[in-house]
Amino acid sequence: MVLIQKSGSSKMPLFCPVCKMAMSSKSDHIYYRKYCACSSCSITYAEGNREKWNSGWRPSKKEIKNDIR
Repeated sequence: MVLIQKSGSSKMPLFCPVCKMAMSSKSDHIYYRKYCACSSCSITYAEGNREKWNSGWRPSKKEIKNDIR
């Protein structure tokens, strides 16, 4: 597979750094640019905890696992 990046666009990983799920939607790209996380993690964790998130807080693996179920 060859990925061609448009000039000026930011790189987005294939998997969310927070929950490790695949990121593929346009909303994932939008939220990744804002929070460095997929849309689901951004909405679930970052939006409601913006100050903590901006200070480096991330949910624990246990919390993520419980929320994914």
